[in-house]
Amino acid sequence: MPWCLACHEECDVITVDNGIGHYEYWGFPGVDRNECEVSDCCEAAFTEDEYELYLLDENGDPLDEETICNNHRRELGLPDYDGEDCDEEDCSINCPLM
Repeated sequence: MPWCLACHEECDVITVDNGIGHYEYWGFPGVDRNECEVSDCCEAAFTEDEYELYLLDENGDPLDEETICNNHRRELGLPDYDGEDCDEEDCSINCPLM
């Protein structure tokens, strides 16, 4: 089951057209189509791998792993780094998982 990278929920995949549509260039008509597969809930990038869900941002780009706090790194099976631990209620401002 795919996972939405924006809301981190299970989702279905839909195809959307992000093209500009009908246009005319020097008198020649055309249709620009840019079909993309996205999540049905947020129309964002998605992943099939639940592990990647926490390592990619909503655009599907990799997160900087050093910004993930040690508590979340342990949950993901990543090694600790020389940062501070934080509690769930007051997670580091830089931690993208909160």
